[in-house]
Amino acid sequence: MIAGNPNPTDTWSDGQPRWEWRIFQPAPFPQDLLPETLSPLRSVESAETYLVCTGSSLNFKIRDGHLEVKHLLNRSGDGLEQWEAVFKSAFPMTPRRFQRLQSLECGFPQAPDSALETENDFIDAYRELEGIRLIPVLKSRSVFHTGSTLFDHVRLQIGRKDFYSLAVEDVDEKKVRGWVLSMEFDPSQNTNYPAGLSHFAQRELFS
Repeated sequence: MIAGNPNPTDTWSDGQPRWEWRIFQPAPFPQDLLPETLSPLRSVESAETYLVCTGSSLNFKIRDGHLEVKHLLNRSGDGLEQWEAVFKSAFPMTPRRFQRLQSLECGFPQAPDSALETENDFIDAYRELEGIRLIPVLKSRSVFHTGSTLFDHVRLQIGRKDFYSLAVEDVDEKKVRGWVLSMEFDPSQNTNYPAGLSHFAQRELFS
Protein backbone atom coordinates (compact mmCIF):
# COMPACT_ATOMS: atom_id res chain seq x y z
CA MET A 1 0.00 0.00 0.00
CA ILE A 2 1.32 3.46 -0.86
CA ALA A 3 1.22 5.96 1.98
CA GLY A 4 -0.24 9.40 1.38
CA ASN A 5 1.43 12.79 1.86
CA PRO A 6 -0.96 15.73 2.38
CA ASN A 7 1.64 18.34 1.38
CA PRO A 8 3.88 17.02 -1.38
CA THR A 9 6.45 19.44 -2.81
CA ASP A 10 6.51 19.49 -6.59
CA THR A 11 10.29 19.92 -6.72
CA TRP A 12 10.59 18.61 -10.29
CA SER A 13 8.68 21.51 -11.87
CA ASP A 14 11.59 23.97 -11.60
CA GLY A 15 12.81 23.55 -15.19
CA GLN A 16 16.10 21.84 -14.34
CA PRO A 17 17.34 19.04 -16.63
CA ARG A 18 16.20 15.70 -15.27
CA TRP A 19 17.58 12.19 -15.46
CA GLU A 20 15.00 9.67 -16.63
CA TRP A 21 14.55 5.93 -16.85
CA ARG A 22 11.48 4.49 -18.57
CA ILE A 23 10.24 1.13 -19.81
CA PHE A 24 7.22 0.05 -21.88
CA GLN A 25 5.26 -3.18 -22.00
CA PRO A 26 1.93 -4.45 -23.37
CA ALA A 27 0.54 -5.53 -19.97
CA PRO A 28 -0.14 -3.50 -16.78
CA PHE A 29 2.62 -3.37 -14.18
CA PRO A 30 1.87 -5.15 -10.86
CA GLN A 31 0.42 -2.84 -8.21
CA ASP A 32 3.02 -3.93 -5.65
CA LEU A 33 5.94 -3.11 -7.97
CA LEU A 34 6.38 0.48 -6.75
CA PRO A 35 8.17 1.10 -3.45
CA GLU A 36 5.85 1.27 -0.40
CA THR A 37 7.38 4.60 0.67
CA LEU A 38 5.90 6.53 -2.26
CA SER A 39 3.26 9.24 -1.84
CA PRO A 40 0.55 9.85 -4.46
CA LEU A 41 0.83 13.24 -6.14
CA ARG A 42 -1.71 13.46 -8.94
CA SER A 43 -3.68 11.57 -11.57
CA VAL A 44 -3.85 13.08 -15.06
CA GLU A 45 -5.63 12.15 -18.28
CA SER A 46 -4.59 13.80 -21.54
CA ALA A 47 -4.70 13.51 -25.31
CA GLU A 48 -1.27 14.14 -26.83
CA THR A 49 0.40 13.91 -30.21
CA TYR A 50 4.09 13.03 -30.40
CA LEU A 51 6.22 14.10 -33.36
CA VAL A 52 8.95 11.50 -33.66
CA CYS A 53 11.88 12.83 -35.71
CA THR A 54 14.15 10.22 -37.31
CA GLY A 55 17.66 10.40 -35.87
CA SER A 56 16.86 13.38 -33.63
CA SER A 57 17.83 13.97 -29.99
CA LEU A 58 14.58 15.92 -29.50
CA ASN A 59 11.24 14.84 -28.05
CA PHE A 60 8.30 16.81 -29.52
CA LYS A 61 4.73 16.61 -28.29
CA ILE A 62 1.51 18.60 -28.56
CA ARG A 63 -0.54 18.78 -25.37
CA ASP A 64 -3.23 21.14 -24.08
CA GLY A 65 -2.85 23.51 -27.02
CA HIS A 66 0.95 23.79 -26.68
CA LEU A 67 3.92 22.40 -28.58
CA GLU A 68 6.56 21.20 -26.10
CA VAL A 69 10.10 20.11 -26.91
CA LYS A 70 12.71 18.37 -24.76
CA HIS A 71 16.35 17.86 -25.72
CA LEU A 72 18.47 14.84 -24.81
CA LEU A 73 21.53 16.29 -23.06
CA ASN A 74 23.39 13.23 -21.81
CA ARG A 75 23.28 9.45 -21.72
CA SER A 76 25.04 7.54 -18.96
CA GLY A 77 27.17 4.48 -19.62
CA ASP A 78 24.40 2.22 -18.32
CA GLY A 79 21.59 3.84 -20.31
CA LEU A 80 20.00 6.55 -18.16
CA GLU A 81 19.13 9.76 -20.05
CA GLN A 82 19.16 13.42 -19.05
CA TRP A 83 16.50 15.59 -20.73
CA GLU A 84 15.96 19.35 -20.71
CA ALA A 85 12.87 21.32 -21.72
CA VAL A 86 13.98 23.72 -24.48
CA PHE A 87 10.81 25.01 -26.17
CA LYS A 88 7.15 25.58 -25.36
CA SER A 89 4.72 27.59 -27.43
CA ALA A 90 0.95 27.95 -27.34
CA PHE A 91 -1.12 28.01 -30.50
CA PRO A 92 -1.53 30.11 -32.56
CA MET A 93 2.17 29.83 -33.38
CA THR A 94 3.51 32.91 -35.11
CA PRO A 95 6.17 32.74 -37.85
CA ARG A 96 8.67 34.23 -35.37
CA ARG A 97 8.04 31.44 -32.88
CA PHE A 98 8.27 28.92 -35.71
CA GLN A 99 11.73 30.27 -36.58
CA ARG A 100 12.79 29.40 -33.04
CA LEU A 101 11.46 25.89 -33.61
CA GLN A 102 13.49 25.65 -36.82
CA SER A 103 16.67 26.38 -34.88
CA LEU A 104 16.21 23.08 -33.00
CA GLU A 105 17.23 21.26 -36.21
CA CYS A 106 14.60 18.57 -36.58
CA GLY A 107 14.14 19.00 -40.31
CA PHE A 108 11.11 21.28 -40.20
CA PRO A 109 10.59 23.25 -43.43
CA GLN A 110 10.48 27.02 -43.71
CA ALA A 111 8.07 28.87 -41.45
CA PRO A 112 4.58 29.33 -42.90
CA ASP A 113 3.55 32.77 -44.14
CA SER A 114 0.82 33.04 -41.52
CA ALA A 115 0.26 31.80 -37.99
CA LEU A 116 -0.77 28.21 -37.37
CA GLU A 117 -3.98 28.91 -35.48
CA THR A 118 -4.51 25.56 -33.79
CA GLU A 119 -2.67 22.36 -33.01
CA ASN A 120 -4.73 20.65 -35.71
CA ASP A 121 -3.37 23.17 -38.24
CA PHE A 122 0.15 22.20 -37.18
CA ILE A 123 -0.59 18.47 -37.38
CA ASP A 124 -2.22 18.81 -40.81
CA ALA A 125 0.70 20.90 -42.13
CA TYR A 126 3.34 18.34 -41.18
CA ARG A 127 1.45 15.04 -41.29
CA GLU A 128 3.20 13.97 -44.49
CA LEU A 129 6.62 15.48 -43.79
CA GLU A 130 9.43 13.03 -44.50
CA GLY A 131 11.38 12.03 -41.39
CA ILE A 132 8.64 13.03 -38.93
CA ARG A 133 6.05 10.58 -37.64
CA LEU A 134 2.91 11.76 -35.82
CA ILE A 135 1.67 9.42 -33.07
CA PRO A 136 -1.61 10.34 -31.30
CA VAL A 137 -1.73 8.97 -27.74
CA LEU A 138 -4.34 8.94 -24.98
CA LYS A 139 -2.63 8.93 -21.57
CA SER A 140 -3.85 8.08 -18.11
CA ARG A 141 -1.05 8.87 -15.63
CA SER A 142 -0.67 8.09 -11.95
CA VAL A 143 2.19 10.13 -10.50
CA PHE A 144 3.91 9.39 -7.18
CA HIS A 145 6.95 10.78 -5.43
CA THR A 146 9.42 10.30 -2.64
CA GLY A 147 11.42 13.43 -1.88
CA SER A 148 12.58 14.87 -5.19
CA THR A 149 12.11 11.62 -7.15
CA LEU A 150 9.08 11.21 -9.38
CA PHE A 151 7.53 7.88 -10.36
CA ASP A 152 5.22 7.87 -13.36
CA HIS A 153 2.88 4.95 -14.13
CA VAL A 154 1.07 5.46 -17.44
CA ARG A 155 -1.60 3.67 -19.45
CA LEU A 156 -1.18 4.60 -23.13
CA GLN A 157 -3.81 4.07 -25.81
CA ILE A 158 -2.42 4.01 -29.34
CA GLY A 159 -5.06 3.25 -31.90
CA ARG A 160 -7.25 0.49 -30.49
CA LYS A 161 -4.74 -0.96 -28.03
CA ASP A 162 -3.46 -0.15 -24.55
CA PHE A 163 0.20 -0.20 -23.56
CA TYR A 164 1.89 0.69 -20.29
CA SER A 165 4.91 2.66 -19.17
CA LEU A 166 6.78 3.05 -15.90
CA ALA A 167 9.31 5.84 -15.29
CA VAL A 168 11.62 7.21 -12.60
CA GLU A 169 12.84 10.83 -12.82
CA ASP A 170 15.08 13.09 -10.74
CA VAL A 171 17.67 15.82 -11.24
CA ASP A 172 20.10 13.45 -9.46
CA GLU A 173 21.33 10.63 -11.69
CA LYS A 174 22.36 8.49 -8.70
CA LYS A 175 18.87 8.61 -7.19
CA VAL A 176 17.28 7.41 -10.43
CA ARG A 177 19.77 4.56 -10.72
CA GLY A 178 19.29 3.59 -7.08
CA TRP A 179 15.50 3.37 -7.36
CA VAL A 180 15.69 1.43 -10.63
CA LEU A 181 18.02 -1.13 -9.07
CA SER A 182 15.86 -1.34 -5.93
CA MET A 183 12.92 -2.44 -8.12
CA GLU A 184 15.22 -5.10 -9.63
CA PHE A 185 15.32 -3.53 -13.07
CA ASP A 186 18.39 -2.86 -15.19
CA PRO A 187 19.18 0.79 -16.08
CA SER A 188 20.09 -0.40 -19.59
CA GLN A 189 16.42 -1.30 -20.18
CA ASN A 190 15.67 2.43 -20.46
CA THR A 191 13.55 3.34 -23.49
CA ASN A 192 12.55 6.97 -24.06
CA TYR A 193 9.15 8.11 -25.30
CA PRO A 194 10.05 8.55 -28.99
CA ALA A 195 11.53 5.05 -29.20
CA GLY A 196 8.86 3.35 -27.10
CA LEU A 197 5.92 4.96 -28.87
CA SER A 198 7.40 4.22 -32.29
CA HIS A 199 7.75 0.55 -31.36
CA PHE A 200 4.20 0.11 -30.08
CA ALA A 201 2.66 2.26 -32.82
CA GLN A 202 4.31 -0.06 -35.35
CA ARG A 203 2.86 -3.08 -33.54
CA GLU A 204 -0.60 -1.53 -33.63
CA LEU A 205 -0.24 -0.70 -37.31
CA PHE A 206 0.50 -4.30 -38.28
CA SER A 207 -1.66 -6.10 -35.70
